[in-house]
Amino acid sequence: MNEYTRNNSMVACIIAVIIIGAALVGVMTYYGAFGGTHINGGDWNNTTTFTFQNNNPSAPATMTIDIELDVGDVNVTFTDDPTLIAKVNVEVPNITLDTYGEPSVEFSDTAVVLHYRAARVTMILGNSSAYTFNLDIVTGAVNLTTNEHARVRGVGMQVTTGSIDASFVSDMQFVGNVSVVTTVTTGAISITVSRPTGVGMLFTGSVSTGNVDVTTTTWTLLTQNIYQTSDYDSASQQVALTASVTTGGITAILA
Repeated sequence: MNEYTRNNSMVACIIAVIIIGAALVGVMTYYGAFGGTHINGGDWNNTTTFTFQNNNPSAPATMTIDIELDVGDVNVTFTDDPTLIAKVNVEVPNITLDTYGEPSVEFSDTAVVLHYRAARVTMILGNSSAYTFNLDIVTGAVNLTTNEHARVRGVGMQVTTGSIDASFVSDMQFVGNVSVVTTVTTGAISITVSRPTGVGMLFTGSVSTGNVDVTTTTWTLLTQNIYQTSDYDSASQQVALTASVTTGGITAILA
């Protein structure tokens, strides 16, 4: 590598750090991490929380979770309740309520839908339905945490400015061949995978400006930032994970 290439690489890294830092400061300021308020979202020290819940003794085989927020965060977990479709807590700044009215979560036979301006959303899902996630945040964060009660059929998560954090544990259940797609324009993606027995898995990381940091001792490196388990091609069930960041970083732990 010549001096010119090294200097360009260093400049690119410096630019990435500056942009990511600015984005994260913006998000933290919005949420009041520095004691401030946000002109568009309101004061997060003065909020109202709304709770929505749907139970069904005959839970459908599949459900789609569809959430869109201009600003905010979404945290998803699972619990041992075969009748629970979803319990959703939506925390909203009071000034946002004055401007946009109360949030509404729509439950149907196939989907749980929330589209709103600014909110902190905590969602608990049951263990009968297999869930497909469509989560789209303009500014903020998404955190998807699986456990032994999780049944996942598909994942699509997109954040324009902010972060995505997803963890997939070995005793969860992927239903069918599953695609997990995570996309951040400016910010960071963190993915932790402990693969279930018998599931072949593929990971692809892509960053335009920034770094991809992958830690694994069991997955095979195919080419730059593309890893797969040894049985991926022959496994009866396959899961493909894709992480894409325009400016920022990706951290993946693959076990």
